[in-house]
This record gives sequence, structure tokens and C-alpha cells, in this order.
Amino acid sequence: MLRQVPETRLQVAIASGILMPKFLRHPLVRIRKTAPRRQKLAEVLQMSQQMLFPRTVRTDVHISFAEPVQAMTLAGRDPTAAVIGMARRLLADHLAAFGAGRRGPTKS
Repeated sequence: MLRQVPETRLQVAIASGILMPKFLRHPLVRIRKTAPRRQKLAEVLQMSQQMLFPRTVRTDVHISFAEPVQAMTLAGRDPTAAVIGMARRLLADHLAAFGAGRRGPTKS
């Protein structure tokens, strides 16, 4: 698709802190056998509680964005591999700033 529209701009984004751990530990979630299915059920539980009781769910969401690139700059390379590489670098930066269990960048 990117090859067909070279003026397309692509921007990779990484988000964390969206799903609260208490929903992943909910007893109903344990019914599901696989991790992706447990996560999906936890997401539904959290969304349900957010809709019914909006003030009871407070998340600490962090979003990181890579620099946008034009599709034509990916010419000559496998665009999928290039995007995966961008996502891996962004994820490493994101985890360094907002790693698991941390509330944000540390202050010096």
C-alpha cells in the first residue's frame, strides 16, 4: 500500500498504561485460557466499568510518537521491516521513559 502512494506520511505510536492491572487480575479473567483472550476480557471489564462508573477508573496513559516519515523514504527497503525497526526503536525509548511499573520519566 505504501508503494502505491509515495507521498503518504507514516507515524509510529506506542501507548502504555491503558489497561489497569486490577482488571487483568479479576477472577472472571482467569476463565480464559490464553493470554490474548484474558487481556481482551480484562479490556471489556474495564470499559464496562468506565461506562457505568466513569470516575472509578483512573489510568495513567503514556503515548510516544516516532518522527513521521514519508513512504518514499522507505523506497528500496522492505517497508514492513523498516516500520518494524522504527517501532522497536520507539518501544525501547518508550520503555526507558515509562518502563513497567514506573509513573513517568525520572527527574534528575
